[in-house]
Amino acid sequence: MTVARPILRGFHPDPSWCEVDGVVYLVTSTFNWVPGLPIYCSRDLASWEFLAHAAPSAADFRLDEAQDSGGLYAPTLRYVGGRFVIVCTSVLPDGSWDLDDDEACSGSFVITAESAEGPWSAPRWVQGAGGIDPDIYEDRDGTLWWTGTRLASDPLWEQQTEIWTRPFDLETARFVGPERVIWHGALEGAVWSEGPHIFWRDGWYYLLTAEGGTASNHAATVARARSIDGPWQGCPRNPVLTHRHLGREYPVQNVGHADLLRRGDEWWAAVLGVRSFEGHHLLGRETFLCPVTWEDGWPVCARGEGK
Repeated sequence: MTVARPILRGFHPDPSWCEVDGVVYLVTSTFNWVPGLPIYCSRDLASWEFLAHAAPSAADFRLDEAQDSGGLYAPTLRYVGGRFVIVCTSVLPDGSWDLDDDEACSGSFVITAESAEGPWSAPRWVQGAGGIDPDIYEDRDGTLWWTGTRLASDPLWEQQTEIWTRPFDLETARFVGPERVIWHGALEGAVWSEGPHIFWRDGWYYLLTAEGGTASNHAATVARARSIDGPWQGCPRNPVLTHRHLGREYPVQNVGHADLLRRGDEWWAAVLGVRSFEGHHLLGRETFLCPVTWEDGWPVCARGEGK
């Protein structure tokens, strides 16, 4: 298969995707821009059609108050119980990510739709979902796990974060079990372990995260465990995808923040990156495609290429 590089050009960061009845649906961040959270679809991963915006209005998310690099962060798109589900965070200057009531308009939220084209529901704000970059994962027994990122409560270095997860009820948009911290990053001293996504494969839970910040040290790392409770072990080949070792002159930079997708016997990663022009990336972060294979129970991104 031959595809364009990138598959979505210009300002399509933090891609997340799922497949329903042979069609792949993909959403990206939009930060303080509206309409927000664009959704695309494809049957071949090469050609993509715009469908709708899941956040068409600024009012529901108080985006008129959002500053640069604020607003709608890192959505996760999944299909749960016959509905499309997006979990996301709206970041405002006051940083009020922990909510006291259902009417608040900052923090992490969930929206749903019967069809990816919409209409999408109004946001339901999730009390206690502090931090950013939420993920939702449906376990084999039907349990939903909400996973997020926040600054570590007792950091060993500056900008160390922790990945936490907690059982979640989609109908009430409430947590229904205790929280557990499951990861702090693959490398000692690495900043901003973020963008978590949980998957299941061959008896293992896998945790895919970004790491190193969103600039030239960006990377994708993987851990796995037999149980959500852990212990989680990092892939001995971490990071599993990065361009930071290729030098500043390589045309695609800042690669990271991936989401995996299984299509039959094939695995793919959607990943953000930037195309550099004289040291600048004028089009922002774009969405790229990467084939994934498995060796020794760990993912290998772009086997034989690594980029």
